[in-house]
Amino acid sequence: MAALTKTDIAAIRKADQISIHLNTPAYPAGRVVLIKRKKYNAAPFETDQEYSLENCETRLETTRGRDALERGAASCFELVSIYHDQNTPVSSILKTLRAGDEIAFCFHPDYHTNGYVADAGLHADSLLLRVNRNGKYFTYELENQVCPNNSARMIRGVPNDASYQRMAEDRRANA
Repeated sequence: MAALTKTDIAAIRKADQISIHLNTPAYPAGRVVLIKRKKYNAAPFETDQEYSLENCETRLETTRGRDALERGAASCFELVSIYHDQNTPVSSILKTLRAGDEIAFCFHPDYHTNGYVADAGLHADSLLLRVNRNGKYFTYELENQVCPNNSARMIRGVPNDASYQRMAEDRRANA
């Protein structure tokens, strides 16, 4: 995996959003784009600016979704908003990145799913940022999403784990 450059870090510090794709129709190999949004009262011809973050990896971290990902049935997408001036968790995490860090955006289906979530027919997916800095590893949670299994879900096309149905049944039995 390639390391982040000084230019990458500068782009991260100025970006308003990060768009992360994995196995989507337009980006089957994955794509990470930093977006600097135009001002609200922009002059004519001002547009959003995009910077493609080439020195990182996107991946799905689950055993049950591997086949679906390879067949093209599974896909992942998340748009992460960054509010640098508000010191949010995402902006604080991104401020720790340095040139030379190796990073990976990792999608985890049902990472936070429990019996209550499963009983409601929902999925609690997460997007983690894994950082390798000189052989030391750090993991941060950038986003999570609770959603039904539809087109709005962060991770689509991954089959349910056997524990998903079991959690829902246990919840109903103990209600």
